[in-house]
This record gives sequence, C-alpha cells and structure tokens, in this order.
Amino acid sequence: MTIRRPPLSHTLLALLLTALLAGCATPSPSPRLYLLSADATPHPDQAQAQEANGPASVGLGPISLPDYLDRPQIVTRATPNRLSASEGHRWAEPLTAGVTRVLSEQLGALLAPTPLMVHPWKQAEAPAIQVRLELLRFEAGPDRAFHLHARWTLAGPAMP
Repeated sequence: MTIRRPPLSHTLLALLLTALLAGCATPSPSPRLYLLSADATPHPDQAQAQEANGPASVGLGPISLPDYLDRPQIVTRATPNRLSASEGHRWAEPLTAGVTRVLSEQLGALLAPTPLMVHPWKQAEAPAIQVRLELLRFEAGPDRAFHLHARWTLAGPAMP
C-alpha cells in the first residue's frame, strides 16, 4: 500500500493560512485615549473685576477646525507638509467638543459673574458679545508637544 503525501507547496500554504488566521485572531492593543484639560481653573479673585456696564452675556462659539483634525486619531506633523494620524492614540471625545468644554470652563471662571453661553443658542437669547474661534492648526510635533494656532473674533451688538 502506497501512502500519498501532499506536495510540499500545499503543506506550506496550509501553514501560512494557519499563521495568518492566528495573527488575525490576536486582539490588537486598545488605543490610548486623551482628554483636553486646562492647567488650572482660574479663581474669581484672579479674574479681572467686571465693570458695572460690562456685557449682559458672552457667547462662545461656533468653534471650527480643519477637516484633517476632525477625526478621533491624534494627528502628528512629521514635516511641514506631512501629517500622520495615530491609530494607537485617540481623542476621548470629538476635538471640537473638548475645545469647547475647556474654553467654556476657563472663560466662565474668568468672566464671572457675567453669564457665558455656549453655541448654539436660541436666536432670541443671543449674547451681547460672541467669541468665535477657528483652529488653524492643533497637532503634535516631532517633539511630542502640541502646537496650537487659532484665530478668534469678537462680534455682537455690544461691540463698538
């Protein structure tokens, strides 16, 4: 009786497929999540005193950012014209929401007792002064420090 062996190429193919399936079955490490936060919330005594005729209310927003930053992955600028998005390092919340949250905490503490509203608000309740923010750049550099470039605009009926 003759025993037939499969050709060596079939055996190698079966081993490669087994290794490939085992590699796919291995769970990938969970990404690290990062949350924006301020260094410290300013105390009311650190905030400048409000004038008696100060604005009735201040509104924050809208806050906009470039499309390349509107993603959960943290973006790193490798060179002036090359970016990379890290699958292993992600924002814990949408970046616009994080920036809005941190700025509203900081402005609310600095402007107290002036009410701070966060965009969107009802048309009938529009603030006396609106602070609009456009993030132009906000990414990690090769030195692992984040670099922020932004443009802000003040608008509203209380503006001269």
